[in-house]
Amino acid sequence: MKAKHPKIVLATLNFVHHIQRSGLEGIRKYTPEITYNNTRVKSKNGKKLPDGIEIRFGEYRPTEAVREQLKNYGFRFSEKQKMWYAWDSAKTRTFIEVFTKEEVEVDDTKYEKLHFWVVVKNASEYDKLFNRTEFYVKNVPLEFFQSKAHLQSKYNPKQMIAGGRLSFKKFFNKVIGESDEEVTQTEETDELPSESSLPSQSNEIAEKLQALAAGMEKQIKGKLDSPTGRQRPTPRRVRMAASMREEGYKLKETQKILYALAKVHRNGKIDYYSFLKNIRAKSEVELLNRFDFKLSRNTMQVIYDDNAKTFQKLGINTIDDWNEAILKRNELPNNSSSPDELEQKIKRLEDKLVGSKIAGFFPTPQTLAERVVSLADIQPKDSILEPSAGKGDLLDQVKRSYPTYNLRLSAVEINNSLRELLTHKGYSLVGTDFLQHQGSYDKIIMNPP
Repeated sequence: MKAKHPKIVLATLNFVHHIQRSGLEGIRKYTPEITYNNTRVKSKNGKKLPDGIEIRFGEYRPTEAVREQLKNYGFRFSEKQKMWYAWDSAKTRTFIEVFTKEEVEVDDTKYEKLHFWVVVKNASEYDKLFNRTEFYVKNVPLEFFQSKAHLQSKYNPKQMIAGGRLSFKKFFNKVIGESDEEVTQTEETDELPSESSLPSQSNEIAEKLQALAAGMEKQIKGKLDSPTGRQRPTPRRVRMAASMREEGYKLKETQKILYALAKVHRNGKIDYYSFLKNIRAKSEVELLNRFDFKLSRNTMQVIYDDNAKTFQKLGINTIDDWNEAILKRNELPNNSSSPDELEQKIKRLEDKLVGSKIAGFFPTPQTLAERVVSLADIQPKDSILEPSAGKGDLLDQVKRSYPTYNLRLSAVEINNSLRELLTHKGYSLVGTDFLQHQGSYDKIIMNPP
């Protein structure tokens, strides 16, 4: 790799390179990460599900042409796991071998996923919608349905369409920073009725839930920022502080659900959230949250039986009801992944590293990271690589020091646990061995042993 301004600094290799991009704004070349999943769970009939191929593009989005190519070979996108996947077959294997021989075009523009409601115009339009499309029917209160099957279990869609009472949720991507006036919609949108136009629903319950949530704030802060966590870090203190933070995270999740339930009670939409409408206490939310997909059905049944009276009070009469309640919980407003939750996940992963022995892993102290980064002459829009990044101490310091610079931060790391941590931090993983890596960057900054 050649440097425009050769410069070697203590604990730093600093090279300047041109990033290789196409002429299109926001389009760049990228090598996706390919993994083969052979640990799939068994289906209901006891047979092992087929192995899969997973493709991840990190923080980028493949261009439309690449997306069409993936779809043509049977790949589908998982919104939840942010990856493209397909069954592992001779066809998909052959495609992957060709697909990964060279970098593909991706769009590095930052988007946020938004939606609006559209009136279903006729039966033909309804038939073309996916089975998992979300709908609402204009009743008082409004009735929401998460799929065609759910809708059709109660209503005849054609009758709802004929009366102009059926709307579906349509999603679109908006460029982050783009004003609402710049987003054009070609469909006639159907706004949800304002809360003031709906009859008052469960205001007393909403106030109680709101008060319960607000009263948890002091306890949560005490757990997340404990005196132990502020003392000089030793393995024992770190473990104690991590345990208290875990308690704080669980309390915060309970608090968030209480606030969300108060909101849906207040706006008259609680009937959509089956098995949640009877919750009145923190302990009931905590019991609901004990559902764990990793546990066996027998273990879940034991937990249910031990708390059967409380579950039945909530209207949850079976484990399947409990599972449905969890799905509804995940659909509550403001219940998607938030920056707070991402920080929690990062902190948990970093806590696990304390005392662990990973070959070649040497965390960079913050004082050294600050000095190294200050010597790197970082400029706005620089592309920066940290080779053998570990947990990304130097990239972390770059973000802290230059929060407004719109930098492109990449990492090379071989250890899977550290790679997972770097991914959650938002860094682009571009390889496992930096001595074999080929790429172009404005700055390369590292702390070799």
